[in-house]
Amino acid sequence: MMAIIKSLASNTVFAFLVCCAILLGSLGCNDSVSSQATTENEGQENSPSSQHQGDSITSDSGNMAKIDEALANLSEDDRQEAMKQHICPVSEQLLGTMGAPQKIDVQGTSVWICCDSCKEKLLSEPDKYTAKLNK
Repeated sequence: MMAIIKSLASNTVFAFLVCCAILLGSLGCNDSVSSQATTENEGQENSPSSQHQGDSITSDSGNMAKIDEALANLSEDDRQEAMKQHICPVSEQLLGTMGAPQKIDVQGTSVWICCDSCKEKLLSEPDKYTAKLNK
């Protein structure tokens, strides 16, 4: 009887830990932004709390107008370059969904990122993120 109880208890703990890992893994890139700040600042485009919220590669066509508008702020050459790259290598978000993307020079290569919060990560591990562009 004790063996059954111990088995059930360990399975419950394991299931709880798996759920926690999935939950934490799904939070994504949200550099030091609390959930309270996110709630307080909802609807404020380009605020730190609104960055990286739901504009991933799988976004629907509803974002296309927002992307086109953001990319229209770039020069023709930059717009073509950003469209070719398509995603931020740090957050894996579509470029243009959080305003005009930013071009950063990384070891002589132009890399486009979605927002300021990705700049530090890109520059701290340039090889890691530029490798994503070559896939």
